[in-house]
Amino acid sequence: VIALVGRDIYEKLIKGYTEKQWGRPCAQLPAFIIRRLPVRLTFDNNYFNALYQGIPIGGYTRMVANMLEGAEIRLGVDFLEEREALSGLAKRIVYTGPIDAWFGYRLGTLEYRAVRFETEILDKPNNILAIEYLRAIERLGSSITPLAVKRWHTDHNSDKVYENVASATALRSMIYDEEGGIERITPFVPAYTAREFALKLNICTPVRSGDYSELLQYRIFSERDHLEDYMDFSPELGDRVNNILPCCYSFREWAEALKSKTYTHTRVNRALMHLILGMKEEDLKSYKDEDYCMYARVLGFRKDAVSLLSEITKNTALPIITKMADAPNKLDPKAMKLLNFDIYGSDIYRTIVYNKFGTSLKDDFRAGIIKV
Repeated sequence: VIALVGRDIYEKLIKGYTEKQWGRPCAQLPAFIIRRLPVRLTFDNNYFNALYQGIPIGGYTRMVANMLEGAEIRLGVDFLEEREALSGLAKRIVYTGPIDAWFGYRLGTLEYRAVRFETEILDKPNNILAIEYLRAIERLGSSITPLAVKRWHTDHNSDKVYENVASATALRSMIYDEEGGIERITPFVPAYTAREFALKLNICTPVRSGDYSELLQYRIFSERDHLEDYMDFSPELGDRVNNILPCCYSFREWAEALKSKTYTHTRVNRALMHLILGMKEEDLKSYKDEDYCMYARVLGFRKDAVSLLSEITKNTALPIITKMADAPNKLDPKAMKLLNFDIYGSDIYRTIVYNKFGTSLKDDFRAGIIKV
């Protein structure tokens, strides 16, 4: 091979592919297999040496469709398992499967490796989120280099614990468990986190979906004729809500009653929460035009990073919000509306905490930036 094309082409174009295809080092392969590749010392980049070459009008898909027009198509059939019955259907059979399988592997399996396609549907929320990040990086032409990190042992919403690894869902279940509480999460979180939970338990946490039930019921009754306007609500889902009324009350009851093969539990939960927050489909379209990013709100930073925050503020076109009182002067109406959604959600949470625990949390306008 080296004598034919030189070491540079051999190393870059032939060696790796050939070893992958045959599953062994090139030194262990017979030299004649290189003759499968046409070698021409010209600028002709056609694969074949035929004088006339081309593709079918309309492409190969249309060509194959025309060939199959009027023919009986059977899927999920193994020809070799039903060879006798299928062979009697035509005078000539074109077999496109593995040639060694056709002969029953009488001489063993062929040493080359066939291409094998394995399809994995990335339908888990974390994977979908990662894909959206990648799309955004590509769309914006960002210089960010993404790094895939494999999740260990448990899915993001798994309630099972594996050795010292637990998902957020499992941790929430432990906290909500009356028999376990904070003690159960201690082996799975940093000591500081466990202490914070212990200090705030039954003072401002836990807040659960059921605590929003009264507000949800009010929103459903007040918006029952306009539910499809809200994010994740389709007309069909809105009709289902109206058909169920008034047989459900709690958030959980609504989520369980509305979920189906078409509407997953996650989708239903999102729709109900969007209804509570008043987030409509038209809002989403409006924010999408701005890539959902119209300002950056600083929640906290290290004291030794003040200079960095200053540099970021000077060198970005994105409005930086460090004091909520300055927001109306820095943001346009669309961005201010998005910020108000953020504040509204925070106000709802503060109200839920006060009603449940009697604890009054600072609102967003009075809570300053956290400095550590």
